[in-house]
Amino acid sequence: MMNEPSIEKLTQNGINRYQVCIATAKIAREIIDEYNEESARITAQAENGLAVKKPVHDDKPVKTAVHAIERGDFKIIASEK
Repeated sequence: MMNEPSIEKLTQNGINRYQVCIATAKIAREIIDEYNEESARITAQAENGLAVKKPVHDDKPVKTAVHAIERGDFKIIASEK
């Protein structure tokens, strides 16, 4: 369970919980794809005999996504329906 940032803080500007959830999932998927691309690149370099250091990702993708939304790195755009 995440305590920071609170859902109340993320839903301030007329954005509802469902929209935050969907946005978080989409951003987390992008983060996972970036991790996988980075891992494939590093593996390819290692197979070519280059010395490489594997990156360490301390936070989980969902936590990273929620903090990115909080910082304003991504903007949730509500549909006008």
